Amino acid sequence: MRVRWEHEFPVQPLSLPAVAHTQSADAIADAPCVALFVQRAQSVRPGFALTDQNAGAVAAICRRLDGLPLAIELAAVRVKLFPPQALLPRLDHRLAVLTDGPREVPARQQTLRNAIAWSYDLLAPTEQALFRHLAVFAGGCTPWAAEAVSGPTDGSNVLDTIGSLVDKSLLRMHETADGEVRFVMLETLREFAAEQLHGDPLANQVQHRHAHAFLELAEEAKPHLASAAREPWLRRLEAEYDNLREALLWLIEHHEAERACRLTSALDWFWYFQGRVGEGRHWLERALESGEVGAVSVERASALATLGHLAWLQGDHEAPRRWLERALSLSLTLGDRYGRAHALIQLAFVVDNANETRRAEVEDESPALSRELDDTWWAALALLGDGIRALGRGDGASARARLEASLGLWEKLGDTWFVAQALNALGDLARTEADYDRAADLYSRSLTGLQHQTNAEGAASVLHNLGYIAHHQNDDRRALGLFIEALDGFGNQGDHRGIAECLAGVGAAILGLGHPRQAVCLFGASGALLASIGSAPWPTNVADVQAAHALARTQLTEQTWIQAWEEGRGLGSERAIGYARELAKEHLAQTELSAPAAHSRLAGGSLTAREREIALLLARGYSNRQLAEALVITEQTAETHVKRILGKLELRSRHQVTEWASRTGLAG
Repeated sequence: MRVRWEHEFPVQPLSLPAVAHTQSADAIADAPCVALFVQRAQSVRPGFALTDQNAGAVAAICRRLDGLPLAIELAAVRVKLFPPQALLPRLDHRLAVLTDGPREVPARQQTLRNAIAWSYDLLAPTEQALFRHLAVFAGGCTPWAAEAVSGPTDGSNVLDTIGSLVDKSLLRMHETADGEVRFVMLETLREFAAEQLHGDPLANQVQHRHAHAFLELAEEAKPHLASAAREPWLRRLEAEYDNLREALLWLIEHHEAERACRLTSALDWFWYFQGRVGEGRHWLERALESGEVGAVSVERASALATLGHLAWLQGDHEAPRRWLERALSLSLTLGDRYGRAHALIQLAFVVDNANETRRAEVEDESPALSRELDDTWWAALALLGDGIRALGRGDGASARARLEASLGLWEKLGDTWFVAQALNALGDLARTEADYDRAADLYSRSLTGLQHQTNAEGAASVLHNLGYIAHHQNDDRRALGLFIEALDGFGNQGDHRGIAECLAGVGAAILGLGHPRQAVCLFGASGALLASIGSAPWPTNVADVQAAHALARTQLTEQTWIQAWEEGRGLGSERAIGYARELAKEHLAQTELSAPAAHSRLAGGSLTAREREIALLLARGYSNRQLAEALVITEQTAETHVKRILGKLELRSRHQVTEWASRTGLAG
């Protein structure tokens, strides 16, 4: 009403079940939305009851419907025809399903579409237009994005119109953990808005603006991601991740291959630092496939170089070299010296040491081109690659000189992430020289530098290396815990080579605990996975893997060895990971703290009440999406909370939060 004595009281949707996915009726029965669903379902089907068999489906239905009372009532009456388990998948098109309300109520309350349409019809034309246009956003939008995508046609201010939609409860305003404002539309309303947008003559233009806005954001972020100032940009891109996906999908489906390649390439380091290497590779392949085969362009060359980089990070052997060579060839054709330098620097990481001629060519050309870039960051990266390659071919003196030079440049730049990577590589060098005390010190310094980074999974390589140090120190329980945590990190990244290396590491620790047959089974699984991606063990691990194989052979008959090896080879990646985790759980069951938890500070006294609430939900296995639904916040805000909790507790994974909650009594 906008009078001085007026006080607004926002009426939220009904509270959702505290447990996102459950098979227990008791766990969700007290949630208001569940109680309403059961009450209305019983009015049309007297025998209906909430049971452990249908509890999960009922909870999911309430979440799918945003806790909206009318939507829940309309869904509940469908129980007359469909049990909750059968009703749930039909709600992918909820407006078409929720249509059978009581006949004595106004027509606007008899179907969900009518209810929303009634509110929509009351809007001014400018408000209707903006409401339709905001349907292009996934996960909400910031004010700048809304202004970039849709401007009212009558000259009114976009933010004023947004404020009007907020007043009418068609938009919700959230303040993020970083103090930014974000406007979010309930998914039920977004489905209706998308229907209206479909018939809007400006629909294609709005989608085009949306894709262009997020392409501009990604390209603005790109140079910052390749610098020590990446953290705020990583957070910003993460907050817009659903929108970046929508933009990519639209560009690919409309065969705008060059722009799709620009967007995917701009996100190169984002995919890496956020542990989404596998997804980044998927989008790059789709972007390249959407264009003309054999097309020659700077955008295509950049996408091929990025694809090669991500494939190498996943542990592939042949594909990265092939793609990077193509990127290099295109850059030469186009006369793009910067593109050529970037492709060559990354090619230097993956060129096969067995191909002496090509390796020499790359190593001769790479330093000169990196100097042409006149960029210390890229020069440091080139030195890091040179050092890692020298380490791989056993040239310790050359490796030390290049790695220490790289470390000095990273420290000068203040890039703590790559300082940690250089320390990790120097730790590898010390390990190959059997200087385990120095290796342990370098690895520990590396891990400390990574603890507060955005990408918690980035510590996987260091944890794996510390696992071998513990193994050499005859502390195989600690080694086992470290290898399992590293396995989780590599699994989150989609790094197949890292997974294979961790399976071998778990096998070595299991062998040290006196279980040779189980160890050989894991050795077989590791070998099969490496063979499937055309890769070999990391040079640093070769001696340790060979020693473990030799020791196991002395403890088993030839027949038992072969049986265990073939059994492991037949497991496949997912089953092998599950087997390794089961063995770790079994062998660590009597240990008070697993190694990763022992490495962490368990007090947790610095958590706020809100953070302790979120930590409890994390301990119960909630994903970021489930946290957002349970707490009525955006998914991006949920992720920010999770990272802050991990940082305060000095933990690196959700699994460790479960351990912490159990040990501190929070889980009780």
